[in-house]
Amino acid sequence: MPLYPHQSEGVAWLRDRSAALLADDMGLGKTITALAASQAAGAWKILVVCPTVVLWNWKAEAEKWLVWPRVQVVADGRVEIDPDADVVVVTHGLLLRPWILSQLAAVEWDVLIVDEAHAFKSPGAKRTVALYGTLAPCAEKVWLLTGTPCPNNVSELHTHLAGIAPERLMDPKLLRPLTHDRFIERFCLWRWTEYGKKITGNRKDRLEELKARLEGFVLRRKKAEVLPDLPPVRFETVFLRPLKLDRALAALDSELAPRIRDAVAGATDASEVFEALKDGEEFARFRRLCGVAKAHPVADLLHAELDEGGLEKVVVFAHHKDVVEDIAARLSRFGVRTITGATSAEARAERVADFQTSPLVRVMVCNIVAGGVGVTLTAASEVVFAEQSWVPGDNAQAADRCHRIGQTRRVRVRFMALADTIDEAVTASLRQKARMLREVFGE
Repeated sequence: MPLYPHQSEGVAWLRDRSAALLADDMGLGKTITALAASQAAGAWKILVVCPTVVLWNWKAEAEKWLVWPRVQVVADGRVEIDPDADVVVVTHGLLLRPWILSQLAAVEWDVLIVDEAHAFKSPGAKRTVALYGTLAPCAEKVWLLTGTPCPNNVSELHTHLAGIAPERLMDPKLLRPLTHDRFIERFCLWRWTEYGKKITGNRKDRLEELKARLEGFVLRRKKAEVLPDLPPVRFETVFLRPLKLDRALAALDSELAPRIRDAVAGATDASEVFEALKDGEEFARFRRLCGVAKAHPVADLLHAELDEGGLEKVVVFAHHKDVVEDIAARLSRFGVRTITGATSAEARAERVADFQTSPLVRVMVCNIVAGGVGVTLTAASEVVFAEQSWVPGDNAQAADRCHRIGQTRRVRVRFMALADTIDEAVTASLRQKARMLREVFGE
């Protein structure tokens, strides 16, 4: 099959680079581009590290795009690596298994491809250390793939640069690579909080320097640039007002809201308030109750739209399992399929196929993380977030299950917010984070 022009350009760009980050928009075919670039580079030993949910997808694509490959999928920590395999595909999590890691590190790899590489953004995480400290030195070329190169802020780029391109971090005064702290100080606006350094934005006076350091390391193309015929996405916020707010939810909102207002008064942006509270037990409980409160009105809204013919098909994302189940149950008459973390790879593939091909299956309800990667849901042009992820990149990846190659209609993405509660503040915070990332990548 022929490549799209942007994929051919990506192949040419990747082929001769020993360290690179392909950060194309979700849905532009980074998997295909990386495999084709491996073949163009004459690679005979290819290691792919990817999330579990796309493990078998990588095998299928390798067999489709490479010439007579012998592909080994490693999904078990007790497996022996086949020395004759041309392509080995292993999950992120198995890098934590010494038996697997030691076997992989004993091979001289022509290319190491890391899919969803943003999962390795934390420098102290064990799997990040395994990847950059043990595996990367065993490969001639290391290519990172992710549509969200820094899900929260640009400081997360430091881990990847330090791991495979430390020369790009050289301190002009000290003549050694910038540490993570010095990288933050140089390129980010930040302030101290009780939780440590809180990044509040980008240093505008250093944006051009940061872009220059990334030049030749990061390749990022937007759908609108390379696929002008792909319809645009329209984003909307829908404010929901349940007839009666749950007592526990109302009490928590009353308790948390004043604290948030007080914090906002002394904050430089709304996102730092959000960061300070998001891991608290009370806020986590509020988040769940908020999702439960929205499930009924979200289902009612979609029920009416589906029943009246306003929607042909719709994909719904949520965070909590009980919210996914509640919405699915209320929309069962429309042929619902669900994807959660408990859905097996086989069931996942079957449910996606049902949604994509059957006119009787009109609703897909997914957990944001489990259903946000590795699937194509272009049968729908309507996306609804009953709940949002705390990470803006997760929401973008989830929405792009519908807005990708194969989509012929304008995609509408609706975020459901519980009116007059701190659910509105969460949405404002996530938008602030997205703005910070767009400044760096020119989006």
